Amino acid sequence: MKRIIIMPSIIIFSLFFVNHAFGRPTARDRVKKTSPIRRIDPVAPKLPGQVTLRNIPDPTAINVVKTGTFTEERPFRITACTLNDGTIFIGWEAFADMAGQSHKGRAGRGARYNTQFQRLGVDMIYTATRDSYFLESNNSVPLSNGNVLLAFNDKVDERNGVGQGKYVLLSPQMRVLVGPVTFCQRDAKSISATSMLDGDAALIAYGDTTSPTYQGKFLIVDSSGKIITQPKAYTNKGDVTEVAAGTTWNGKAFVAYNCSENGSLTLEVNVLGNISRWSRSLFNYQTVTGLAVCPLSNKNTLVLCNRQGTACSLLIGPDGKYIGGFQQFHSEQAHDMQATLLSNDNVFVSFTTPNEKAMCVVLDPTGKRIKGPKALCEGYNVESGLGTIAQTKLHNDMVVVITHGYRKAPHNDNITLWTVLK
Repeated sequence: MKRIIIMPSIIIFSLFFVNHAFGRPTARDRVKKTSPIRRIDPVAPKLPGQVTLRNIPDPTAINVVKTGTFTEERPFRITACTLNDGTIFIGWEAFADMAGQSHKGRAGRGARYNTQFQRLGVDMIYTATRDSYFLESNNSVPLSNGNVLLAFNDKVDERNGVGQGKYVLLSPQMRVLVGPVTFCQRDAKSISATSMLDGDAALIAYGDTTSPTYQGKFLIVDSSGKIITQPKAYTNKGDVTEVAAGTTWNGKAFVAYNCSENGSLTLEVNVLGNISRWSRSLFNYQTVTGLAVCPLSNKNTLVLCNRQGTACSLLIGPDGKYIGGFQQFHSEQAHDMQATLLSNDNVFVSFTTPNEKAMCVVLDPTGKRIKGPKALCEGYNVESGLGTIAQTKLHNDMVVVITHGYRKAPHNDNITLWTVLK
């Protein structure tokens, strides 16, 4: 009788086969089900002093929060301001149906929007209707009672291009309460309006062409639309061709202007219509252009202008004397400059350029550029000198900029954008 010898290796194989054949999991199978093995890619060891690069936000960048289209029309002389309830008023010149005629004319139009840029109610018209472009220096000022003051030069004689300085007062419901009131009988040049005493009144400054020279004048209107200071001259010689006004920390009006006789100067006016600080030269009686002003909470005022072909800032002290010199914030000229004070005393500035681009920057309280420049309305041409850009600060310290641009052939289209930035 032969003896059968079973080798150990055969026993091990048989046990392995039986376990798998009858579905009994092995220890290795249980490990696979409960603890899946993950592949870990090797990481190169760091050398001494080596750091890991991360996506750190650029502190000099101006960020777009949101953007959208505003209107399908071709608006010019755009103006914008934020009202007490946080809504936004926008005024502009655009097409309007002419009564009894088959074609459209142009008129000053306005509407209120919420912060999502949804129109509240319908558009209203605050000027007569004209056949051609006619508005100049369109300004809007929010008042403490919720009303809005609009000041503008109205080309009443289209054939000869002769205008009149006018203002209207709108209610929060966008109804005309007062006006149009004529305050300058012949072409009010470079109108600039600003609030006084937290919006209880508004100052309107301009160059009056009815005088032998373009005399600098201002008037003050209260929140009910009544003139409390009749037009008053602040120059006696030379032509005033450019004016910019802003509200100071103590409720006065700061006015910068260009005079052909004395260069570029500044003055301050109180709510009673008294000139509390007479004219001082901006910079050794030189003349600058493209004026915009932004009074700061530290009692200084930032004046923006073009000098020697570039856009610059100049800091003015409470006594009207300049502090330091000009600081360049853009390498070419800036037109239609808008300046808005932020809560940290930085200044948000938007403007158009000679090559038809819209840009924005942020300046610190000394006038030094700390953010930007950033292009707006990219892909479109934004015409300079036609009021195709406007801005206003929202209650959350962001700024909305409205720009109108166009594209030539083969597109032949235009667009108006609102862009919220921070």
